[in-house]
Amino acid sequence: MKRYGAIEEMPTAIQDAFGSELDRLRQIFLRPDVRDDYDLQTTRCDVDGVLHFMCEEHAFNRDRVIAALDRAFGSQKLF
Repeated sequence: MKRYGAIEEMPTAIQDAFGSELDRLRQIFLRPDVRDDYDLQTTRCDVDGVLHFMCEEHAFNRDRVIAALDRAFGSQKLF
């Protein structure tokens, strides 16, 4: 979309891949189903969980993750 601006400007092969679903797909973005029957609850950051996920599972640098957590949640005592 960034390159062409609109699906009508894309190459024919790409347009054909969408076929007759184009209008339905467009409506998903223009008029998405929105729900308001949810309840958000905030809790303290699970620092150990974030560190495990970011550092062990995705190989992020531990010191950088800790620094980012400190910036994000500096008002809370993390460690």
